[in-house]
Amino acid sequence: MNLAEKLARKEVARLSPYVCARDLYKNGKIMLDANENLFGPSVAKAPFGIALNRYPDSSQGALRKAIAKYAKVEAENILVGNGSDEIIDLAMRTFVSSGENIISVEPGYSMYEVCAKAQGANVKRVLLGKDFRLDSNAVLQAVDEKTKIIFIVSPNSPVGCEMELEAILKLVRSARALVFVDEAYIEFGGISLAQEVRKYPNLIVSRTLSKAWGLAGIRVGYAIASKQAISLMRRIKPPYNVNSLSAAIALEAVAKNSARMRKNAERIRGEREKLAKKLAALGFFVFPSVCNFLLVRPPQTSISAGRMQKALAQKGIIVRDRSNMPLLQNTFRITIGTQEQNAQLVSGIKKLMGANFDAVLFDMDGVLVDVSASYRVAIEKAANKYFQKTGMDCKILQADVSKIKSISGFNNDWDATYALVNAQKSCTRAEDAKPLTEKEKKSPLYAELREFFQNFYLGGLMQKEKPLISTRTLNALCAAGLQMCLVTGRPRKEAQFAIENNKWEKYFPKGSIVALEDCEYEKPNPAPLLLAMKKLRAKNPIYVGDSISDVAACKSASLRCISVRNEIKADFNVPATDDILEVLL
Repeated sequence: MNLAEKLARKEVARLSPYVCARDLYKNGKIMLDANENLFGPSVAKAPFGIALNRYPDSSQGALRKAIAKYAKVEAENILVGNGSDEIIDLAMRTFVSSGENIISVEPGYSMYEVCAKAQGANVKRVLLGKDFRLDSNAVLQAVDEKTKIIFIVSPNSPVGCEMELEAILKLVRSARALVFVDEAYIEFGGISLAQEVRKYPNLIVSRTLSKAWGLAGIRVGYAIASKQAISLMRRIKPPYNVNSLSAAIALEAVAKNSARMRKNAERIRGEREKLAKKLAALGFFVFPSVCNFLLVRPPQTSISAGRMQKALAQKGIIVRDRSNMPLLQNTFRITIGTQEQNAQLVSGIKKLMGANFDAVLFDMDGVLVDVSASYRVAIEKAANKYFQKTGMDCKILQADVSKIKSISGFNNDWDATYALVNAQKSCTRAEDAKPLTEKEKKSPLYAELREFFQNFYLGGLMQKEKPLISTRTLNALCAAGLQMCLVTGRPRKEAQFAIENNKWEKYFPKGSIVALEDCEYEKPNPAPLLLAMKKLRAKNPIYVGDSISDVAACKSASLRCISVRNEIKADFNVPATDDILEVLL
């Protein structure tokens, strides 16, 4: 007696499967055993040429063989159900008695609890661990002598992540209980445990034709398990649980159309990645997913997931609020739709987030122009020239430049150069630097470093700058009717050089530039942004920046901000400047 047989309810173990006369005499020619209407069905024509007046095959022999071939197991390892919900219910009624318990690894599927409580069983909940990984030790600690089944969704729903194969197998090997692995989404991604049922009699794998196969309407699911476990569940299975139409359609799909299913699954994966990118650009936290859905959390600056779900529903777009589930506060789940459906969803979300912008204000350095080989190098060279001149045994590296530029108040590269040198002179840490005072900006040291900087930059480094935005993106913004303005800490001549060098004059005419000389204050002060708004007469502009000073200036000006550096939290974050179209259009 294997473990599955030991775990079965005694009442079930004593049962025999329902057997009709037709099961015993499959080669009969005149079937008069089931009290069917032999004068025909009450519809003129049945699909697939099915005799609808006849009961379906109670053993689903042909379908089980086709599924077994697809899953690479034997037909005796397959049980077909009226959707995978019936598989869950059959497992529960076969193995769990009133007063015993199951373990549900959560977040997971609610039907485990429904079926358990209907059986009079208790439910123990074990949460997934960090990064939604399966904590097998926590599950094993929850197992007791009354635990009959451990339920795991792999890949996980509603999160979408893969479950670690070895963590599941640890439970299978260690727990004196059945391990029920729900693989409803396995065709989209993840590693299946179907092959392991030959080795482990306490493993049940459940699958469905509702997801990747696109056959939710026919309600067909199946279990893959040891022959003994399948035999036990068959003893309580209704004889005609899968109707003839559903069985015929399922057989047609599994036996002849698996390539079509895989092609559609690939298309869904492609649309999933596109949608994930768009939502991330809008500031959503997108949970990693290998499934046909995305779980997302709206940005803190927007309305809650629950309110967004209801607002989208009013527009006819239905998503699933999952905020009430463990570990999933303020989230909703989106099924991946067609390209057109996903576009309508994103458009609806943008409107809810108030993203009806009338102008785009651009920072230049690190946003429109790559300055890693120009301004950043000029900072390093100017500082090191000073050390060389004064005989100081110091050296500034690009890592030091990055540190000072990451501090609010050092948007100006002359200021950054001064701060690095002054930190060495005063034996302090550059990362502790404070924004410069007016006295420091007027000091001889500041003037000397500025001269060094300008000589390096104007002497050749400026020629090494490359654009970070394509003309396609700029043209798309113009076509959308969005005004554009450059807001930069560069001197006007240097800003104008970059514009002319990249042939951007039509996008940023001289009247659409706010440069260093145009404003008394620099970012993070909001004054440059407010001046740009005034120039354009814009009511709802958005700023595209890349620094903590940019984000701070936007906050002070009550403007929305797109950051092209994902480590700096803004209203919207994009990996590259061209990706702003995901937010704006």
